[in-house]
Amino acid sequence: LNEAVKSYKKTIKINPNFAHAHNNLGNTYIEQGKLDHAVQSYQKAVEISPNYSEAHNNLGNAYSELRQFNDAIKSYQKALEINPNFPALLNNLGNAYRELGQLNDALQAYLSGLILNTEYVDLLNNIGVIYHELGQYGEAINSYEKAIVIKPDFADAYNNLGVTFNKLNLYDKAIKAYERAISLNLDFPDPYNNLSIVFRKLGLINELIGSFKRAILCMERVLI
Repeated sequence: LNEAVKSYKKTIKINPNFAHAHNNLGNTYIEQGKLDHAVQSYQKAVEISPNYSEAHNNLGNAYSELRQFNDAIKSYQKALEINPNFPALLNNLGNAYRELGQLNDALQAYLSGLILNTEYVDLLNNIGVIYHELGQYGEAINSYEKAIVIKPDFADAYNNLGVTFNKLNLYDKAIKAYERAISLNLDFPDPYNNLSIVFRKLGLINELIGSFKRAILCMERVLI
């Protein structure tokens, strides 16, 4: 990565107004975890090329990583002005709104993205999350199940489906959803923890102990 930084900087020195080089330098800084440097590179890219939608989106992502969500939203909105037919961008915008607790704005962004691509499973999953948080549990289940039909190995959607079933006291369905999530991704800690919550509620001590042990093994694998 250091060699990539040197290469992009060399290119920029030769041609300071090469927006793509500034954008790519920003991408490399992101990989290095140098978020402030990335922001500066993306800002330079959009200063040189104001209609560079990818750089505006990348700038928004960098701001999101810095938890500067209002700035992220402004960058995403600018990118959408340039390229309104970009479902991944609408997903990013929805995520930023959600982080600020603006659930209806988040839902609108996600639904707008879904119009552009009805099989975008991350959008369907995120729509389900928002519906759950809004207390619209039937809509949440419907959205998760649509995502799973399109992507049967979508562990995150199964886990979220389990969360909604648990909220509705549909414990057998919640357990099945969590177990399915675990079977799809043994290193995904959330369904282990959520499964333990259900077993605790039901007073299933042996199952609870077993779930804790599996969760510990999962965390050990993740931390290696």
